[in-house]
Amino acid sequence: LLAPDGTQRADLSCPGATSLVAGVAYSAARTAAPARPAQLAVGCYNGALLLWDLGPQGVLARLQLLPGDERSATLNALAFSGNGQYLASGHADGEALVWKRGQAGKPWVGALGNTPLRHGQAVRDLAFHPTDPSLLASASDDSAARVWTLDLDGQGLARLEAGAANPGRLQHDRPVLGVRFVQRADDKYLLMTRSDKRVFFWSDEKTFDARLHADAVTDANPSADGELLVSSSADGTAQLWSSRAATAIAVMRGHRNEVTRAIFHPSGQSVVTVSRDRTLRRWQITRPVMLAAGRPWQLAAAIDPTGPRAVLCGEASAAAPGHCRISPLADLATRASTDNEWLAKVGADAVVRASFSADGRRVLGVGITHDVYQTTRPVLWDAASRQRLNPAWLDAWSWAAFAIGRAELVTLRPPVAPGGPEELAVWPQKALDGDEPGAPLLKLAVPQGHLSAAALSPDGRWLAAARGDHALLWDRNAPAAAPRELRGHRGDLRSLAFSADSQALVTASSDRTARVWPVAGAGAPVLLQGGHAGALTSAAFSPDGRQVLTGSTDSSLRLWDAATGRELATVERHADAVTTVLFGADGQQLLSTSADGTVRFDRCSACSLPADQLASQARAAVQLAGPPEAEDAAALAQGLLPRWLGGGR
Repeated sequence: LLAPDGTQRADLSCPGATSLVAGVAYSAARTAAPARPAQLAVGCYNGALLLWDLGPQGVLARLQLLPGDERSATLNALAFSGNGQYLASGHADGEALVWKRGQAGKPWVGALGNTPLRHGQAVRDLAFHPTDPSLLASASDDSAARVWTLDLDGQGLARLEAGAANPGRLQHDRPVLGVRFVQRADDKYLLMTRSDKRVFFWSDEKTFDARLHADAVTDANPSADGELLVSSSADGTAQLWSSRAATAIAVMRGHRNEVTRAIFHPSGQSVVTVSRDRTLRRWQITRPVMLAAGRPWQLAAAIDPTGPRAVLCGEASAAAPGHCRISPLADLATRASTDNEWLAKVGADAVVRASFSADGRRVLGVGITHDVYQTTRPVLWDAASRQRLNPAWLDAWSWAAFAIGRAELVTLRPPVAPGGPEELAVWPQKALDGDEPGAPLLKLAVPQGHLSAAALSPDGRWLAAARGDHALLWDRNAPAAAPRELRGHRGDLRSLAFSADSQALVTASSDRTARVWPVAGAGAPVLLQGGHAGALTSAAFSPDGRQVLTGSTDSSLRLWDAATGRELATVERHADAVTTVLFGADGQQLLSTSADGTVRFDRCSACSLPADQLASQARAAVQLAGPPEAEDAAALAQGLLPRWLGGGR
């Protein structure tokens, strides 16, 4: 035990010249009733168990709970309950015991050689639930974690209702080396385990998400609010994760050997890592803004032009009350419940397109079936009541979307008769008020080819539609004129969008490129290529029209200069295909939906910073303690910048 100036105040070693420390647990002092001092428990290789009471000046008391000897099993794991009243000990022979403060003569639950808390092989880790000492989790070399429900008054295992098993068993493929309870605002009884190269996050005995490293995971711990997890690995990295999705938020690179520990600073704003390269590093973190997270794919989104909220749409799920929700632009952790966000469920397997009306009062989606026919139908909701609206005429169309910034909508439908033309129409928003829409503002017959999407420019003059590998562009001031064909892509168009000033159109294609087309003239497009490794799925202009954001099946977002085609930044925030990208109103926040089940809305302040300012932020991001030959902190941060700052160069 060291004083703040580094001088030794007490020797807390295991007894005997050859017995080494095998496990340690600490419980902070408690001032509320019942008050108690800080406690330190030490487990030894010879099976001895020691308990110290600690105060500001040093050791207040010492107890030897188990004497230990050459024949005793090594004491591998120790854990205090949240209130410090109970101590659990785990042994190399698979036994676990529970001790109670003030009852040091013998274990409170179990006895050596006769305990109900038993694994088939060595116990490697233990954890009490932070607020419920009757729940104890254990991890073992027998490839299982167990959750024991204790009867602390009866000094044994509790009898559970309806014949439920006690303990609950969480089976793994390999030895389980760590276990922790995770308390989140919306769920107080989640469990995290680590085994082989993975961190497992369990919501029940059969349901888990796995977070993967390239080598064995050496440590894993949750943040105080349960929203984030940090793990360290023999692969030389630590990773920051959300507890809501198996997607890495940041990869902390820079250590030159195995990273052995990773914990959150008490402030929750940084992570501390320890490595066999003899360095300790503290990393500043920026928390993600997670609008949605889950197993179903998130496929579409639109931001309400009248307020800070977005409609988020995706696959149907038995666990979700609908396909779409209207979410505030705030992290899930700040929302007490999402139950009132859901829009009424529709008869489709997924909703793949979403848009808000200009007044924010209605939402249009496009539902699709996952059968051989891939049938699509427009879906309309009232944004206030979240209920379906059913104008009969809309059912005759296969696709619909509101025009951005205008009280109009665009509809598409396939040929009424085989070999006939497809139809494209522009309607006033008031056409949705009843079953009889009246005459459309514009109706076009489009022969040859399948129309997959359409967009109306904010000034209302230009109408664009995607047809296979090219776009068609009509000038509404000359409705009788043939459309201009925008050709050059070598794959089908997945997305098209106008700039806010209606001067440019961006198209995103499965050929891994995007193009920015001048609308009013016949000039050559600006080609955005060379960055993405997969098909593009979405593209959007920044509010000032100077930048383009693209999303791809390669799971990345990329930011481009709209005038030159130069790639400005790469944003890696998803673990699967990005399905929609949008800019926030300030041009700094980027919204993205993904097939990894998440929707993110993070600020990308680094996306527009010059290299010298990025380097300055890198130095501020990493604090380094270690030998003189350790690398410069700025160099260490290079691997971290692309994720935690939201963009890389």
